[in-house]
Amino acid sequence: MRSQHSKNVGPSDILLPSRGVKTLTCPHCWTAQRTERDFCCRCGAAFRYLDEERGARVG
Repeated sequence: MRSQHSKNVGPSDILLPSRGVKTLTCPHCWTAQRTERDFCCRCGAAFRYLDEERGARVG
């Protein structure tokens, strides 16, 4: 069985609450970085933010 943090396991989209804070820690690889990023600078996980997704809905 593979570890969740194995290099062969690709990270999926990570849903985060908001860009309201200045830094975050990637829940996949535990790398600290600024919230202005849309992807993790280490593992490439895509960051999605709840507050932006709510505002992006088309009615």
